[in-house]
Amino acid sequence: MMSYSTMSAISRQRRAVQYLATSSRSFNAAARDKEPVEQSNPVENQYYKWRKPWTEVDGYQPSQIGLFFPHGANVNFLKIMQKKYDFSPKGFMNWVEKMKLDREKFRQRYIPERHRILGPDLATAHFIVFRGGSVRFHNGNKWIKEDEEGNMNLPSNFVPDVHLEAVDASNLNLMYDALQNFVFLEKLKWLSFANNKYLDDWFLDKLSGEFNALEYLDISGCKRVTHKGISILHRLENLKELHVADMSSEVEFKLACLSLQESKPQLEIRGLDLSDAEGDENKN
Repeated sequence: MMSYSTMSAISRQRRAVQYLATSSRSFNAAARDKEPVEQSNPVENQYYKWRKPWTEVDGYQPSQIGLFFPHGANVNFLKIMQKKYDFSPKGFMNWVEKMKLDREKFRQRYIPERHRILGPDLATAHFIVFRGGSVRFHNGNKWIKEDEEGNMNLPSNFVPDVHLEAVDASNLNLMYDALQNFVFLEKLKWLSFANNKYLDDWFLDKLSGEFNALEYLDISGCKRVTHKGISILHRLENLKELHVADMSSEVEFKLACLSLQESKPQLEIRGLDLSDAEGDENKN
């Protein structure tokens, strides 16, 4: 038999359950009988409507550009219209030169597909020969250039174990961005950029970091090169011959050549008389 305390606890639990059930039914009935209260929206319904196009707003005055662009002017066109132009003869000539420069820069751009199909050496050979230069491959004595009929006599597909050893890009006026076409030329030893009007110190900086095996370099006639560009060439560890004819005649330029020659005993610098620079150095 259950004790008196156990029976009292069960009785209390029953009364509690009955109370909760009664309260819940009363609350639900009151909620059903109560009238719904309309929710107030602080934001006007007009806020959720789509705006009118600015061309339909009262007081809108169409511009004259709308005669040519009924659906709205292009952003690039508006940018061009807001730009100031120089219509003087000098300004027109500057514009023509800029257009020529942009076109030439585009023609000298790096084309990944060409390097992927031909490989780095043949791709560079095509790039140079097509522009009137010439190339020579490793273990070969013949310089390859475009003939009178426009034939380049170069393979049009990848050929293994073909490496460029010499590139003659004289008078081609290659720009800085064109050096992207000179990649992974591990056996390039001979290189000429003579008479390049775009070649400068930045050009030599990139060049000296790419061709560690280079032994011969001709930058004659590249008048934009300063003594800073000559000093950068110390990174070419295997350089044996450097041509700098028809360039700067400043003392700083000659001193940079002399310093480069002293740092590389095997290097021979041609095209520049360094005797007066040696005299100035001895005086100091």
